[in-house]
Amino acid sequence: AVLDGLYDAVISTRWRDASALKYIVHIADAPPHGSMYTNGRGDHWPAGCPCGHTVEKISQAINDRNIRYKLMKIGT
Repeated sequence: AVLDGLYDAVISTRWRDASALKYIVHIADAPPHGSMYTNGRGDHWPAGCPCGHTVEKISQAINDRNIRYKLMKIGT
């Protein structure tokens, strides 16, 4: 699940120190769970990630921690 993994990368990673540059490079082949991202096609969790994490909460955590984030989509 995209949001589970991204949450772990943002929250659980132990960065070297506060002054270290922090980067997350996210290579994705599918959107997060939820009909708002998939238009209801082929998603077993149309209400969103079962973990309860949201893009908004994770984005706020990325900004709060001054992490540079790059999303790269592969596939169609």
